Amino acid sequence: LDLTGIDFYINNEGTVLEKQKLYVWFRVYATASETDVFASAGKELGSTSGFDIFDEESPEEVGEEISQRLKEQLKAKTPKGGNFPAVLGSNVVGVFIHEAFGHLAEADLTLAGSVIFDKLGKKIASEVTNIFDDGTVKGAFGSITYDDEGVPAQKTVLVKEGIIIGLMHNRETAGKFDMKPTGNARAENFRHIPIVRMRNTYLAPGDHEFEELIEPIKFGYYLKTFRGGQANLDGTFQVGIQEAYEIINGEVGEPVRNLSISGNTLETLNKIEAVGKDFKLWPGRCGKGQTAFVCDGGPSIRVGEVQIGGRR
Repeated sequence: LDLTGIDFYINNEGTVLEKQKLYVWFRVYATASETDVFASAGKELGSTSGFDIFDEESPEEVGEEISQRLKEQLKAKTPKGGNFPAVLGSNVVGVFIHEAFGHLAEADLTLAGSVIFDKLGKKIASEVTNIFDDGTVKGAFGSITYDDEGVPAQKTVLVKEGIIIGLMHNRETAGKFDMKPTGNARAENFRHIPIVRMRNTYLAPGDHEFEELIEPIKFGYYLKTFRGGQANLDGTFQVGIQEAYEIINGEVGEPVRNLSISGNTLETLNKIEAVGKDFKLWPGRCGKGQTAFVCDGGPSIRVGEVQIGGRR
């Protein structure tokens, strides 16, 4: 997808804006089967800075990665079900932060009854947890110059050292919370009313190498790539995993398939033990009655315990 356009914004405060829009989006999705095993895998690339994105990773390289992932899934074992320690890769961390926490921190949904409504200023996560929503990341798929209410893009701190200190606002919700708008009012196009939407939402990197994350785990799972996710305002979530491996005695072991994780968002945030330095943002499209281009991401993390869906 190569999408360009110009948005014009005028309000009764005298603001007149002309916003250039450029989106490049590339997606590969493939399936494979062998005897009674079915596998699927996919990956997306997305940017607001043009086709330079393919200098970092070519379509051929993406295709080769997907092919290799399918081969591993076809020979993978099914996981044990239960609560286990886990290392979540950057891709899985991103969808967890977006789906399980990010929507709770969209102020219109906070007002609608999300589990963090009465948590502002309180500890909701471990001290190593820092979460941002940033509309200013150069080239990122969720970056904007101004939102669709004429508010400049900014970097918004949502969680600092485990304490929730901010929400994502449009003008309306900012007024209700007696706060300033954060540049999160976005509309799919002129036919839609701007609502509170994420931009580039991520967990900030820490200082651990990947090997340090897996080293203490006697048996657990490395959850590398997500398949899909959903969450509820009560703080429950479920994330499907596309690519995962056993961790045995501090080393990555054999691949596993048909795995999912679920649990309570705040409980899981409090179980984050260590945060890696391998930070990455991943492009996506978010639906909330309208479609918005976004990024989510972070580094790999170690979680003390997460509920694994599988055989018992």
